[in-house]
Order: sequence, then C-alpha cells, then structure tokens
Amino acid sequence: SIPDSSLQPILAAVQPYADWPTLAEDTPVARQMAKQARAGALNLMAALRPPFDGAHLSAAVQKLAGLGQGLTPAGDDYLLGVIAALWLLHQTDLPPVIADAALPKTSILSGAFLQAAARGEFMEPWHALISAAKNGEDAQIIAAVQWIADFGASSGTDSLAGFAQTLVNFSTGQRTGQY
Repeated sequence: SIPDSSLQPILAAVQPYADWPTLAEDTPVARQMAKQARAGALNLMAALRPPFDGAHLSAAVQKLAGLGQGLTPAGDDYLLGVIAALWLLHQTDLPPVIADAALPKTSILSGAFLQAAARGEFMEPWHALISAAKNGEDAQIIAAVQWIADFGASSGTDSLAGFAQTLVNFSTGQRTGQY
C-alpha cells in the first residue's frame, strides 16, 4: 500500500490522460465512438460512487466493454485502468465485478487481460508505477507513466485515462465525502 501523500505525484503524472477519448481521426464513426466512450466513462464513474450497486456497475461496464477497435478495444483498456486504480485505492471487491461484466461483451484476449487485472495481475510498467510511488520517486513515477502510455497503439493511453479518471473521481469523493 502507498501513503495518501503518494497519490499527488501519481495524479499529477496521469492528469494529461484524463480527457478521454481523444480522436485519432475526425470521422463520423470516430466521433460517434468517442461520444459513446465519454458517456460510458461518466456512467461508470457514477456507478463507482458509494453505495455500490452491482447491477448498476455491471450495466455501466457493459457500455464500455468491447467499445472500439483493435485486439484490446479502447473501452476495455479504459476498464483495465479503472481496475488498476481500484487496486491502488484498496477497493479490491470491485475489480472482479468489472471484469465479469465485461467478459460477454469483449474478445477472449481482452477478457483475459481484464480477468488478470481483477486478480491484481498487471504488466510490469504498472508495478513500476506503484513501486516508484511507494518510494517517493517522482521522476520514476513519470517514467512509469510514460512506459504505460507507450504500450500498444493506444492501449496505454486509454488505460491511463481510466486510471486517472478513477483516481480523481473516486479518491476525491472518498476524502471529502462528496462526488
């Protein structure tokens, strides 16, 4: 576990990724997918607010699961980042709900990544990020975030968006009691 004071450098490093999704191309299809993704992300953030309702959370996840192109669609990558943030925030009961809800809506590969994340199993860059935060190494936090961002065509930046939005929305509410 990392101290609360270690969240600030992480938040600062991931804040540029919070505005999601970004348009890779300006086409009607890309704009529609971005609109769906933005609405899905807002719905998911609302579903993560206590008191937790498993049905509401599952429905919100299913609006993002499988959304986008590629081996791991953007919506799934976003969900992976949400799961990573929930682990960091010690909300370990929620990741399995998210992964299970996503499974029927996504690919086998993406579903496997989400299931692994639900168990707390992440790629090395995520572990480097947490290790740097635990040790108060701001330069290493930035390097780990960049390492994550560089993964895949957009998988890293999409997952950092879910991570950033969850930290901002969830941790702010936990600390202030407001959402």
